[in-house]
Amino acid sequence: MYVYRCMICGDPYIGSAPPPNCPFCGAHGQFIVLAKDWEEHPVGELTEEERGLLQRTLELEIDNTTFYRAAMAKAEDVDGEMLFKALSRIEAEHASTVSKILQVPKPDWDKLSAEAFSTQQENLKDSIRRENRAVDFYKSALEKSQDKRVKEIFSALIEIESDHIALASERTR
Repeated sequence: MYVYRCMICGDPYIGSAPPPNCPFCGAHGQFIVLAKDWEEHPVGELTEEERGLLQRTLELEIDNTTFYRAAMAKAEDVDGEMLFKALSRIEAEHASTVSKILQVPKPDWDKLSAEAFSTQQENLKDSIRRENRAVDFYKSALEKSQDKRVKEIFSALIEIESDHIALASERTR
């Protein structure tokens, strides 16, 4: 058994092999390394624009987390419930990661809520819309960012949110 660590969220994973995706933030396998080889990739001095992009990222991730929590309660089957639960946890991890970078408190999830549609299919369609919005924003943010670590995070988020689009799309067919 080995201890691995995610280069995006920093969380550890124990297993006989690295997971294909971080079980906490969803980052792809190229971001998973042996814990002994993990190096802190600190964020440098953020520009005002980068700080604004990260603040908007935090807002998007909070919005999506609360939406997925509400959608979970409206799920019509176990698959839908577990999908929305997993998505809410991943989005919450993104919010936590960005909160650390911005050096702001993590969201108090017990005080936040959102509305979801009444059917699972409507919520899946809204999930696709939300994730497309996030991917578009992260692509733009990636182009505007200068900091290596911030660019790495936006690159990972583009991949992760694209996975979410594929998951929801498979279930709306």
